[in-house]
Amino acid sequence: MLNRVIAVAIVAVGSLAVAILVVSIISTQQNPGDCNVNSVGLGQSAKVAGVIATVVEDGQAVTYTVALSIGAIPGGTTACNFDMGQLTITFPDLTICEVAGFAGTPVVPLITTDSPFNSECSTEYIADCDVNTESLLEARVDYGGTTVRPLQTNGIYHASVRQQTATATASNALACVTPTSPS
Repeated sequence: MLNRVIAVAIVAVGSLAVAILVVSIISTQQNPGDCNVNSVGLGQSAKVAGVIATVVEDGQAVTYTVALSIGAIPGGTTACNFDMGQLTITFPDLTICEVAGFAGTPVVPLITTDSPFNSECSTEYIADCDVNTESLLEARVDYGGTTVRPLQTNGIYHASVRQQTATATASNALACVTPTSPS
């Protein structure tokens, strides 16, 4: 009886290994099956008190939001989905916020034309008009290894041959004003 239980357990474990192998093979295939171009779309917005802003007052708290998506592609082509990689926001004072792909942050999920990834930096930036003499506060978003953040891990395109080359960069400048006191 004990031999029969052990044999059943071995068959069950063997079946599980085959199932895991099949799932692994499927997940590494081209996605979607007819994709023929790679493109990353990267956007950023700044919010003050929950409202998207283009102007901020000195001392206000700014929350930066990032949108990672399939970028623009030529007509007649199909974009390959992508995932993984690391995503950061660099504040105007050069403080770096790790948004995704790092320990303690979410993993960049599979990005498809119907499923972008939106995330906010968990840290607010306190506007400081003295950071730039032109009173522009520029924040930068980097996905994967870029010129500014070359050691970040690139995302992976689900092309016919897996390509760990998904990268993008974007920036956004806010006008910074110093509040005037009433006369």
